[in-house]
Amino acid sequence: MSMLTIILAPMPVLLAMGLLAARRSSVEAGLAGAALGAGLALIDGLPGTVLADAALRSLWIAWMAVSVILAGLVFDAVASPVRGSVDTATTTAGPDDGRYRRIFTACMLIGPFAESATGFGVGAVVTAALLRGEGLSGARAAVLALLSQLLVPWGALAIGTQVTAVLMRHDPHQLGAAAAAVSAIAYAGGLVVLRLQLAAVGIRPRRRDRLIDPPLIAGLVVALVAANLWLGPETAALAALGLPIAIDLGVRRRDVAIRTTTRILAPYLALTLVLLATRLVTPLAEALRHWSWQPVDGLPGYAPLHHPAGWLLATAVVAALMAGNRPGRIGHDIARGLGHGVRPAAATIAFVLLAGVWAAGGAPAVLAAAWRDVAAGADPAIIPPLAGLSGFLTGSNVAVAAMIAPLADALPGMGADGGGAGALMALLIAAMLLVAGGLATMVSPMRLAMAAALTGAAASDEAAIRRRSTPLPVAVALLLGLAAAVAGLLG
Repeated sequence: MSMLTIILAPMPVLLAMGLLAARRSSVEAGLAGAALGAGLALIDGLPGTVLADAALRSLWIAWMAVSVILAGLVFDAVASPVRGSVDTATTTAGPDDGRYRRIFTACMLIGPFAESATGFGVGAVVTAALLRGEGLSGARAAVLALLSQLLVPWGALAIGTQVTAVLMRHDPHQLGAAAAAVSAIAYAGGLVVLRLQLAAVGIRPRRRDRLIDPPLIAGLVVALVAANLWLGPETAALAALGLPIAIDLGVRRRDVAIRTTTRILAPYLALTLVLLATRLVTPLAEALRHWSWQPVDGLPGYAPLHHPAGWLLATAVVAALMAGNRPGRIGHDIARGLGHGVRPAAATIAFVLLAGVWAAGGAPAVLAAAWRDVAAGADPAIIPPLAGLSGFLTGSNVAVAAMIAPLADALPGMGADGGGAGALMALLIAAMLLVAGGLATMVSPMRLAMAAALTGAAASDEAAIRRRSTPLPVAVALLLGLAAAVAGLLG
Protein backbone atom coordinates (compact mmCIF):
# COMPACT_ATOMS: atom_id res chain seq x y z
CA MET A 1 0.00 0.00 0.00
CA SER A 2 1.57 3.30 -1.08
CA MET A 3 1.87 6.33 1.15
CA LEU A 4 -0.07 8.37 -1.42
CA THR A 5 -3.03 5.98 -1.12
CA ILE A 6 -3.02 6.38 2.65
CA ILE A 7 -2.82 10.17 2.41
CA LEU A 8 -5.65 10.41 -0.11
CA ALA A 9 -8.01 8.01 1.73
CA PRO A 10 -9.35 10.50 4.32
CA MET A 11 -9.35 13.51 1.97
CA PRO A 12 -13.09 13.50 1.07
CA VAL A 13 -14.06 13.52 4.73
CA LEU A 14 -11.41 16.08 5.65
CA LEU A 15 -12.66 18.34 2.85
CA ALA A 16 -16.23 18.13 4.13
CA MET A 17 -15.15 18.81 7.71
CA GLY A 18 -12.96 21.70 6.58
CA LEU A 19 -15.87 23.28 4.73
CA LEU A 20 -18.06 22.88 7.82
CA ALA A 21 -15.35 24.54 9.91
CA ALA A 22 -15.30 27.37 7.36
CA ARG A 23 -19.05 27.76 7.99
CA ARG A 24 -20.14 26.54 4.59
CA SER A 25 -23.51 24.83 4.50
CA SER A 26 -23.84 21.14 5.32
CA VAL A 27 -25.19 20.49 1.84
CA GLU A 28 -22.19 22.12 0.16
CA ALA A 29 -19.75 20.30 2.44
CA GLY A 30 -21.36 16.89 1.93
CA LEU A 31 -21.64 17.20 -1.85
CA ALA A 32 -18.08 18.48 -2.19
CA GLY A 33 -16.76 15.55 -0.17
CA ALA A 34 -18.85 13.10 -2.20
CA ALA A 35 -17.58 14.57 -5.48
CA LEU A 36 -13.96 14.29 -4.35
CA GLY A 37 -14.53 10.75 -3.10
CA ALA A 38 -16.09 9.74 -6.41
CA GLY A 39 -13.23 11.30 -8.37
CA LEU A 40 -10.55 9.56 -6.30
CA ALA A 41 -12.36 6.22 -6.57
CA LEU A 42 -12.59 6.49 -10.37
CA ILE A 43 -8.91 7.47 -10.64
CA ASP A 44 -8.03 4.47 -8.47
CA GLY A 45 -9.78 2.20 -10.96
CA LEU A 46 -13.19 1.62 -9.34
CA PRO A 47 -15.65 0.79 -12.15
CA GLY A 48 -18.21 3.46 -12.80
CA THR A 49 -21.02 0.92 -12.47
CA VAL A 50 -19.87 0.04 -8.95
CA LEU A 51 -19.73 3.71 -7.99
CA ALA A 52 -23.18 4.32 -9.47
CA ASP A 53 -24.55 1.37 -7.52
CA ALA A 54 -23.03 2.75 -4.30
CA ALA A 55 -24.62 6.13 -5.01
CA LEU A 56 -28.01 4.51 -5.65
CA ARG A 57 -27.79 2.51 -2.43
CA SER A 58 -26.82 5.65 -0.53
CA LEU A 59 -29.79 7.58 -1.90
CA TRP A 60 -32.14 4.80 -0.84
CA ILE A 61 -30.64 4.73 2.67
CA ALA A 62 -30.93 8.51 2.78
CA TRP A 63 -34.60 8.37 1.74
CA MET A 64 -35.38 6.08 4.68
CA ALA A 65 -34.00 8.72 7.03
CA VAL A 66 -35.30 11.75 5.13
CA SER A 67 -38.86 10.44 5.21
CA VAL A 68 -38.74 10.33 9.01
CA ILE A 69 -37.03 13.71 9.32
CA LEU A 70 -39.73 15.37 7.20
CA ALA A 71 -42.52 13.51 8.98
CA GLY A 72 -41.02 14.37 12.38
CA LEU A 73 -40.90 18.08 11.57
CA VAL A 74 -44.45 17.95 10.23
CA PHE A 75 -45.53 16.15 13.41
CA ASP A 76 -43.92 18.88 15.50
CA ALA A 77 -45.57 21.64 13.46
CA VAL A 78 -49.03 20.04 13.46
CA ALA A 79 -49.31 18.33 16.83
CA SER A 80 -47.26 20.47 19.21
CA PRO A 81 -49.65 22.58 21.29
CA VAL A 82 -47.03 24.92 22.76
CA ARG A 83 -44.84 27.40 20.94
CA GLY A 84 -42.05 29.06 22.88
CA SER A 85 -42.19 32.82 22.75
CA VAL A 86 -39.35 33.61 25.13
CA ASP A 87 -35.84 33.87 23.73
CA THR A 88 -33.06 32.13 25.63
CA ALA A 89 -30.95 35.26 25.56
CA THR A 90 -33.40 37.05 27.84
CA THR A 91 -34.57 34.14 29.94
CA THR A 92 -33.18 33.97 33.45
CA ALA A 93 -34.32 31.97 36.41
CA GLY A 94 -33.36 31.41 39.99
CA PRO A 95 -32.15 28.09 41.34
CA ASP A 96 -35.41 27.19 43.05
CA ASP A 97 -38.12 27.51 40.41
CA GLY A 98 -37.97 23.84 39.37
CA ARG A 99 -37.10 24.56 35.73
CA TYR A 100 -33.78 22.75 35.96
CA ARG A 101 -35.48 19.55 37.12
CA ARG A 102 -38.06 19.72 34.36
CA ILE A 103 -35.42 20.39 31.70
CA PHE A 104 -33.24 17.57 33.05
CA THR A 105 -36.18 15.19 32.76
CA ALA A 106 -36.95 16.38 29.23
CA CYS A 107 -33.39 16.07 27.93
CA MET A 108 -31.98 13.11 29.87
CA LEU A 109 -35.06 10.92 30.33
CA ILE A 110 -38.05 11.72 28.10
CA GLY A 111 -36.01 12.52 24.97
CA PRO A 112 -33.94 9.30 25.10
CA PHE A 113 -37.12 7.34 25.91
CA ALA A 114 -38.85 8.69 22.80
CA GLU A 115 -35.74 8.05 20.70
CA SER A 116 -35.60 4.45 21.93
CA ALA A 117 -39.20 3.88 20.90
CA THR A 118 -39.05 5.65 17.54
CA GLY A 119 -35.47 6.25 16.43
CA PHE A 120 -34.43 8.44 13.50
CA GLY A 121 -33.97 11.53 15.70
CA VAL A 122 -37.64 11.77 16.70
CA GLY A 123 -36.52 12.05 20.34
CA ALA A 124 -35.24 15.51 19.47
CA VAL A 125 -38.75 16.46 18.30
CA VAL A 126 -40.20 15.58 21.71
CA THR A 127 -37.40 17.29 23.62
CA ALA A 128 -37.61 20.47 21.54
CA ALA A 129 -41.34 20.72 22.25
CA LEU A 130 -40.74 20.43 26.00
CA LEU A 131 -37.94 23.00 25.86
CA ARG A 132 -40.23 25.45 24.08
CA GLY A 133 -42.66 24.96 26.93
CA GLU A 134 -39.89 26.18 29.24
CA GLY A 135 -39.33 29.27 27.08
CA LEU A 136 -36.09 28.01 25.52
CA SER A 137 -35.31 28.36 21.83
CA GLY A 138 -32.42 29.02 19.49
CA ALA A 139 -28.93 27.51 19.44
CA ARG A 140 -28.71 26.51 23.11
CA ALA A 141 -32.08 24.80 22.98
CA ALA A 142 -30.91 22.92 19.87
CA VAL A 143 -27.86 21.63 21.77
CA LEU A 144 -30.12 20.50 24.61
CA ALA A 145 -32.53 18.81 22.20
CA LEU A 146 -29.60 16.82 20.79
CA LEU A 147 -29.10 15.21 24.22
CA SER A 148 -32.10 13.06 23.33
CA GLN A 149 -29.56 11.08 21.26
CA LEU A 150 -27.60 9.83 24.29
CA LEU A 151 -29.00 6.31 23.93
CA VAL A 152 -28.97 5.89 20.14
CA PRO A 153 -27.79 2.22 20.41
CA TRP A 154 -31.34 1.51 21.64
CA GLY A 155 -33.03 3.82 19.10
CA ALA A 156 -35.83 2.36 16.99
CA LEU A 157 -36.03 -0.62 19.34
CA ALA A 158 -32.24 -1.18 19.19
CA ILE A 159 -32.03 -2.04 15.51
CA GLY A 160 -28.39 -0.88 15.32
CA THR A 161 -27.43 -3.04 18.30
CA GLN A 162 -29.13 -6.05 16.76
CA VAL A 163 -27.36 -5.55 13.43
CA THR A 164 -24.00 -5.19 15.17
CA ALA A 165 -24.64 -8.34 17.20
CA VAL A 166 -25.30 -10.31 14.02
CA LEU A 167 -22.30 -8.92 12.14
CA MET A 168 -19.88 -9.50 15.03
CA ARG A 169 -21.50 -12.73 16.28
CA HIS A 170 -22.40 -11.62 19.80
CA ASP A 171 -25.42 -12.42 21.91
CA PRO A 172 -27.69 -9.32 21.65
CA HIS A 173 -28.49 -9.37 25.38
CA GLN A 174 -24.81 -9.39 26.34
CA LEU A 175 -23.86 -6.79 23.75
CA GLY A 176 -26.68 -4.51 24.89
CA ALA A 177 -25.60 -4.87 28.52
CA ALA A 178 -21.97 -4.10 27.66
CA ALA A 179 -23.04 -1.05 25.63
CA ALA A 180 -25.19 0.11 28.54
CA ALA A 181 -22.18 -0.02 30.88
CA VAL A 182 -20.04 1.89 28.38
CA SER A 183 -22.82 4.47 27.98
CA ALA A 184 -22.18 5.67 31.51
CA ILE A 185 -19.43 7.92 30.13
CA ALA A 186 -21.84 9.39 27.56
CA TYR A 187 -24.50 10.12 30.17
CA ALA A 188 -21.98 11.72 32.52
CA GLY A 189 -20.77 13.93 29.69
CA GLY A 190 -24.36 14.75 28.76
CA LEU A 191 -24.96 16.01 32.30
CA VAL A 192 -21.97 18.35 31.98
CA VAL A 193 -23.28 19.69 28.65
CA LEU A 194 -26.76 20.19 30.14
CA ARG A 195 -25.49 22.18 33.12
CA LEU A 196 -23.14 24.34 31.04
CA GLN A 197 -25.84 25.27 28.54
CA LEU A 198 -28.39 26.06 31.25
CA ALA A 199 -25.91 28.01 33.37
CA ALA A 200 -25.31 30.29 30.38
CA VAL A 201 -28.97 31.41 30.55
CA GLY A 202 -29.17 31.57 34.32
CA ILE A 203 -30.86 28.23 35.03
CA ARG A 204 -28.95 26.37 37.76
CA PRO A 205 -29.67 23.22 39.75
CA ARG A 206 -30.78 23.37 43.32
CA ARG A 207 -28.57 21.76 45.94
CA ARG A 208 -30.76 18.67 46.05
CA ASP A 209 -30.60 18.45 42.24
CA ARG A 210 -26.80 18.42 42.41
CA LEU A 211 -27.02 15.57 44.91
CA ILE A 212 -29.71 13.61 43.04
CA ASP A 213 -28.31 13.71 39.50
CA PRO A 214 -25.20 11.48 39.85
CA PRO A 215 -26.93 8.58 41.68
CA LEU A 216 -29.92 8.90 39.35
CA ILE A 217 -27.70 8.50 36.29
CA ALA A 218 -25.78 5.65 37.94
CA GLY A 219 -29.05 3.92 38.79
CA LEU A 220 -30.28 4.44 35.24
CA VAL A 221 -27.14 2.80 33.82
CA VAL A 222 -27.48 -0.16 36.21
CA ALA A 223 -31.15 -0.52 35.28
CA LEU A 224 -30.24 -0.37 31.59
CA VAL A 225 -27.63 -3.11 32.02
CA ALA A 226 -30.13 -5.30 33.88
CA ALA A 227 -32.92 -4.66 31.37
CA ASN A 228 -30.67 -5.65 28.47
CA LEU A 229 -29.74 -8.91 30.16
CA TRP A 230 -33.31 -9.69 31.23
CA LEU A 231 -35.51 -8.28 28.45
CA GLY A 232 -33.06 -7.83 25.59
CA PRO A 233 -32.01 -4.61 23.86
CA GLU A 234 -35.28 -4.02 21.97
CA THR A 235 -37.22 -2.74 24.97
CA ALA A 236 -34.42 -2.31 27.53
CA ALA A 237 -34.20 1.49 27.34
CA LEU A 238 -37.98 1.84 27.48
CA ALA A 239 -38.07 -0.24 30.66
CA ALA A 240 -35.07 1.48 32.27
CA LEU A 241 -36.28 5.01 31.51
CA GLY A 242 -40.01 4.48 31.96
CA LEU A 243 -39.91 4.09 35.75
CA PRO A 244 -37.91 7.25 36.58
CA ILE A 245 -40.08 9.25 34.16
CA ALA A 246 -43.24 7.98 35.83
CA ILE A 247 -41.83 8.72 39.29
CA ASP A 248 -40.76 12.23 38.28
CA LEU A 249 -44.14 13.09 36.78
CA GLY A 250 -45.89 11.58 39.80
CA VAL A 251 -43.81 13.61 42.26
CA ARG A 252 -44.57 16.79 40.32
CA ARG A 253 -48.27 16.08 39.82
CA ARG A 254 -49.23 19.18 41.87
CA ASP A 255 -46.74 21.39 40.03
CA VAL A 256 -48.62 23.88 37.84
CA ALA A 257 -45.97 23.41 35.14
CA ILE A 258 -46.76 19.70 34.96
CA ARG A 259 -50.01 20.56 33.21
CA THR A 260 -48.05 22.17 30.40
CA THR A 261 -45.65 19.23 30.29
CA THR A 262 -48.54 16.76 30.18
CA ARG A 263 -50.28 18.73 27.43
CA ILE A 264 -47.08 18.81 25.38
CA LEU A 265 -46.39 15.13 25.94
CA ALA A 266 -49.87 13.84 25.09
CA PRO A 267 -49.43 13.53 21.29
CA TYR A 268 -45.89 12.17 21.71
CA LEU A 269 -47.06 9.56 24.19
CA ALA A 270 -49.78 8.55 21.75
CA LEU A 271 -47.17 8.31 18.99
CA THR A 272 -44.91 6.15 21.17
CA LEU A 273 -47.74 3.76 22.00
CA VAL A 274 -48.74 3.51 18.34
CA LEU A 275 -45.18 2.80 17.21
CA LEU A 276 -44.66 0.22 19.94
CA ALA A 277 -47.86 -1.53 18.90
CA THR A 278 -46.77 -1.64 15.25
CA ARG A 279 -43.53 -3.31 16.31
CA LEU A 280 -44.29 -5.49 19.30
CA VAL A 281 -47.72 -6.86 18.34
CA THR A 282 -46.48 -9.54 15.94
CA PRO A 283 -49.66 -10.16 13.88
CA LEU A 284 -50.14 -6.42 13.39
CA ALA A 285 -46.48 -5.89 12.48
CA GLU A 286 -46.58 -8.71 9.93
CA ALA A 287 -49.77 -7.38 8.36
CA LEU A 288 -48.34 -3.86 8.08
CA ARG A 289 -45.13 -5.18 6.51
CA HIS A 290 -47.04 -7.27 3.97
CA TRP A 291 -46.73 -4.65 1.23
CA SER A 292 -43.14 -3.51 0.88
CA TRP A 293 -41.20 -1.84 -1.90
CA GLN A 294 -37.56 -2.95 -2.23
CA PRO A 295 -35.94 -1.30 -5.26
CA VAL A 296 -32.36 -1.96 -4.08
CA ASP A 297 -31.23 -5.54 -3.47
CA GLY A 298 -29.66 -6.20 -0.09
CA LEU A 299 -31.18 -3.15 1.59
CA PRO A 300 -34.36 -2.95 3.67
CA GLY A 301 -37.57 -2.34 1.77
CA TYR A 302 -39.99 0.50 2.40
CA ALA A 303 -43.26 -0.63 3.95
CA PRO A 304 -45.35 2.55 4.11
CA LEU A 305 -47.87 1.06 6.55
CA HIS A 306 -45.12 0.01 8.96
CA HIS A 307 -42.51 2.73 8.51
CA PRO A 308 -42.44 5.39 11.30
CA ALA A 309 -43.01 8.25 8.85
CA GLY A 310 -46.58 7.26 8.04
CA TRP A 311 -47.51 6.89 11.69
CA LEU A 312 -45.91 10.23 12.54
CA LEU A 313 -48.13 11.93 9.97
CA ALA A 314 -51.28 10.02 10.89
CA THR A 315 -50.87 10.61 14.63
CA ALA A 316 -50.18 14.30 14.09
CA VAL A 317 -53.32 14.83 12.02
CA VAL A 318 -55.50 12.90 14.49
CA ALA A 319 -54.04 14.86 17.44
CA ALA A 320 -54.65 18.15 15.65
CA LEU A 321 -58.25 17.24 14.79
CA MET A 322 -58.93 16.18 18.38
CA ALA A 323 -57.52 19.53 19.53
CA GLY A 324 -60.10 21.29 17.34
CA ASN A 325 -57.80 22.47 14.55
CA ARG A 326 -59.50 22.99 11.22
CA PRO A 327 -58.27 21.21 8.05
CA GLY A 328 -57.05 24.51 6.60
CA ARG A 329 -54.89 25.16 9.66
CA ILE A 330 -53.58 21.61 9.56
CA GLY A 331 -52.64 21.98 5.90
CA HIS A 332 -50.82 25.22 6.67
CA ASP A 333 -48.89 23.53 9.50
CA ILE A 334 -47.97 20.59 7.26
CA ALA A 335 -46.56 22.99 4.68
CA ARG A 336 -44.63 24.82 7.39
CA GLY A 337 -43.14 21.57 8.72
CA LEU A 338 -42.09 20.49 5.23
CA GLY A 339 -40.49 23.88 4.69
CA HIS A 340 -38.44 23.47 7.86
CA GLY A 341 -37.38 20.02 6.65
CA VAL A 342 -35.75 21.09 3.38
CA ARG A 343 -32.37 21.90 4.93
CA PRO A 344 -32.00 18.79 7.14
CA ALA A 345 -33.27 16.57 4.31
CA ALA A 346 -30.72 17.97 1.86
CA ALA A 347 -27.92 17.63 4.43
CA THR A 348 -28.91 14.02 5.05
CA ILE A 349 -28.77 13.16 1.35
CA ALA A 350 -25.42 14.90 0.87
CA PHE A 351 -23.65 13.22 3.77
CA VAL A 352 -25.10 9.74 3.31
CA LEU A 353 -23.97 10.01 -0.32
CA LEU A 354 -20.50 11.02 0.89
CA ALA A 355 -20.38 8.04 3.26
CA GLY A 356 -21.50 5.59 0.59
CA VAL A 357 -19.06 6.81 -2.06
CA TRP A 358 -16.22 7.01 0.47
CA ALA A 359 -16.81 3.44 1.63
CA ALA A 360 -17.22 2.12 -1.94
CA GLY A 361 -13.78 3.49 -2.78
CA GLY A 362 -12.30 1.36 0.03
CA ALA A 363 -11.02 4.28 2.11
CA PRO A 364 -12.08 2.94 5.55
CA ALA A 365 -10.36 -0.37 4.83
CA VAL A 366 -7.22 1.50 3.72
CA LEU A 367 -7.15 3.49 6.96
CA ALA A 368 -7.73 0.38 9.07
CA ALA A 369 -4.96 -1.53 7.28
CA ALA A 370 -2.55 1.40 7.67
CA TRP A 371 -3.37 1.57 11.35
CA ARG A 372 -2.73 -2.14 11.83
CA ASP A 373 0.75 -1.68 10.40
CA VAL A 374 1.72 0.87 13.07
CA ALA A 375 -0.54 0.01 16.02
CA ALA A 376 1.86 -2.45 17.68
CA GLY A 377 -0.89 -4.42 19.40
CA ALA A 378 -3.22 -1.47 20.00
CA ASP A 379 -5.29 -2.30 16.90
CA PRO A 380 -8.73 -1.84 18.53
CA ALA A 381 -7.98 1.82 19.31
CA ILE A 382 -9.05 2.79 15.78
CA ILE A 383 -12.57 1.38 16.15
CA PRO A 384 -14.26 4.03 18.36
CA PRO A 385 -12.93 6.99 16.32
CA LEU A 386 -13.87 5.31 13.01
CA ALA A 387 -17.31 4.51 14.40
CA GLY A 388 -17.68 8.11 15.51
CA LEU A 389 -16.68 9.35 12.08
CA SER A 390 -19.20 7.01 10.46
CA GLY A 391 -21.95 8.18 12.83
CA PHE A 392 -21.10 11.80 12.04
CA LEU A 393 -21.27 11.19 8.30
CA THR A 394 -24.43 9.10 8.17
CA GLY A 395 -26.48 10.05 11.23
CA SER A 396 -27.42 6.37 11.60
CA ASN A 397 -26.08 3.74 13.96
CA VAL A 398 -27.29 1.09 11.52
CA ALA A 399 -24.93 2.59 8.94
CA VAL A 400 -22.18 2.58 11.57
CA ALA A 401 -22.73 -1.13 12.05
CA ALA A 402 -22.67 -1.78 8.31
CA MET A 403 -19.50 0.26 7.71
CA ILE A 404 -17.36 -0.43 10.78
CA ALA A 405 -18.42 -3.75 12.36
CA PRO A 406 -16.86 -5.87 9.56
CA LEU A 407 -13.58 -3.96 9.95
CA ALA A 408 -13.64 -4.40 13.72
CA ASP A 409 -14.42 -8.09 13.43
CA ALA A 410 -11.44 -8.55 11.09
CA LEU A 411 -8.91 -7.17 13.58
CA PRO A 412 -6.64 -9.71 15.29
CA GLY A 413 -8.28 -11.14 18.39
CA MET A 414 -11.66 -9.52 17.74
CA GLY A 415 -13.52 -12.70 16.90
CA ALA A 416 -16.36 -13.51 19.28
CA ASP A 417 -16.07 -17.25 18.69
CA GLY A 418 -13.21 -17.79 21.10
CA GLY A 419 -13.48 -17.88 24.84
CA GLY A 420 -12.09 -16.23 27.94
CA ALA A 421 -10.50 -12.79 27.96
CA GLY A 422 -10.40 -12.55 24.17
CA ALA A 423 -14.16 -12.97 23.85
CA LEU A 424 -14.74 -10.42 26.62
CA MET A 425 -12.48 -7.89 24.91
CA ALA A 426 -14.27 -8.46 21.60
CA LEU A 427 -17.59 -7.81 23.35
CA LEU A 428 -16.31 -4.58 24.92
CA ILE A 429 -14.89 -3.31 21.61
CA ALA A 430 -18.23 -3.98 19.93
CA ALA A 431 -19.94 -2.06 22.75
CA MET A 432 -17.51 0.85 22.29
CA LEU A 433 -18.28 0.83 18.56
CA LEU A 434 -22.00 1.12 19.33
CA VAL A 435 -21.65 3.92 21.86
CA ALA A 436 -19.09 6.02 19.96
CA GLY A 437 -20.94 5.66 16.67
CA GLY A 438 -24.37 6.22 18.18
CA LEU A 439 -23.33 9.30 20.14
CA ALA A 440 -21.67 10.83 17.07
CA THR A 441 -24.99 10.78 15.22
CA MET A 442 -25.90 13.58 17.64
CA VAL A 443 -23.62 15.98 15.75
CA SER A 444 -24.21 14.69 12.24
CA PRO A 445 -25.11 17.54 9.87
CA MET A 446 -28.62 16.16 9.42
CA ARG A 447 -29.29 15.99 13.19
CA LEU A 448 -27.88 19.49 13.69
CA ALA A 449 -30.04 20.89 10.92
CA MET A 450 -33.08 19.10 12.29
CA ALA A 451 -32.48 20.40 15.83
CA ALA A 452 -32.00 23.92 14.48
CA ALA A 453 -35.28 23.73 12.59
CA LEU A 454 -37.12 22.41 15.65
CA THR A 455 -35.89 25.14 17.98
CA GLY A 456 -36.18 28.06 15.59
CA ALA A 457 -32.43 28.57 15.26
CA ALA A 458 -31.29 30.41 12.16
CA ALA A 459 -29.12 28.77 9.52
CA SER A 460 -26.24 30.93 10.75
CA ASP A 461 -26.61 29.35 14.22
CA GLU A 462 -25.55 25.89 13.01
CA ALA A 463 -21.88 26.70 13.57
CA ALA A 464 -22.61 27.63 17.20
CA ILE A 465 -24.70 24.49 17.70
CA ARG A 466 -21.89 22.36 16.27
CA ARG A 467 -19.26 24.09 18.40
CA ARG A 468 -21.21 23.53 21.61
CA SER A 469 -22.30 19.95 20.96
CA THR A 470 -19.28 18.40 19.20
CA PRO A 471 -16.88 18.19 22.20
CA LEU A 472 -19.02 15.50 23.88
CA PRO A 473 -18.96 12.82 21.14
CA VAL A 474 -15.34 13.65 20.24
CA ALA A 475 -14.21 13.29 23.86
CA VAL A 476 -16.14 10.02 24.26
CA ALA A 477 -14.71 8.56 21.04
CA LEU A 478 -11.15 9.48 22.04
CA LEU A 479 -11.54 8.14 25.59
CA LEU A 480 -13.02 4.91 24.29
CA GLY A 481 -10.23 4.69 21.71
CA LEU A 482 -7.68 5.01 24.51
CA ALA A 483 -9.49 2.33 26.53
CA ALA A 484 -9.58 0.08 23.46
CA ALA A 485 -5.83 0.57 22.95
CA VAL A 486 -5.11 -0.40 26.54
CA ALA A 487 -7.38 -3.45 26.20
CA GLY A 488 -5.58 -4.45 23.00
CA LEU A 489 -2.15 -4.12 24.59
CA LEU A 490 -3.17 -6.05 27.71
CA GLY A 491 -4.98 -8.68 25.67
